[in-house]
Amino acid sequence: MEPGTDYVATITDIVPMKAVIQYPKELRWDATAKKMRTVADLSADERTVFENTPVVPMESQGKPILNKDGTPVMKPKAVDQIRFVFQFDETGATTGQFDFVFQMYDGFRANNKFKAFVKSATGQDISDMTGMLKLGNLFPEGSKYVIRTKDELRDGKWVSYDPDSIRPFKDGMVLKTKDISVGSIVTGEEVLEFLRGLIEENNGPINPLAALSRGTDKFGASYSDVYRALKDSGKIIIDGGKLTVG
Repeated sequence: MEPGTDYVATITDIVPMKAVIQYPKELRWDATAKKMRTVADLSADERTVFENTPVVPMESQGKPILNKDGTPVMKPKAVDQIRFVFQFDETGATTGQFDFVFQMYDGFRANNKFKAFVKSATGQDISDMTGMLKLGNLFPEGSKYVIRTKDELRDGKWVSYDPDSIRPFKDGMVLKTKDISVGSIVTGEEVLEFLRGLIEENNGPINPLAALSRGTDKFGASYSDVYRALKDSGKIIIDGGKLTVG
């Protein structure tokens, strides 16, 4: 996937997470399950460490955030969150543990950031809704969205997603690509021949992300557009997260 580019993605899951640990740091991450831990995940000894950890003031740019009365706003040790999981049609890759995660008020009440996300994705203003939101009605299973990657790579290596860019996908939509200078134009046959070589090198179908990355490195920015056209025409086939050439 390339920075500053629109991709079509299908929603695959909505995961509510109650009391996700924010600190202490050593209790936050489950390295085995590769997920954030909740208070319910803690052992008895860990629960004691969590409960005895002092609450700290919330800061912004190194300065404490204050209430109207001048007292510091305290940072909660655990918060309720909702995570949306999307799978990208072009590559088969899914969003990760830290993508499209929204902190909620107690009881999973929506804050302004979450309301803005829902409106961008669905067109629905949930500001006046009361009670528990039925997110499955707002985000039906299998519904598709356009998500744009951020213009800059994270840590100079990794593509990240702009949650504010989400919008409903409609047939015929023109997807935007990053405005970058394009070198020589690669042909469809050159791309297919290149992919056949990767498949032969791998002794079988290949990872679509690797195909995109290596192709862009070899041919430049024009590779992605040709790759997409070949995929739409059925000459590139992605099934079960693996790419083959038709």
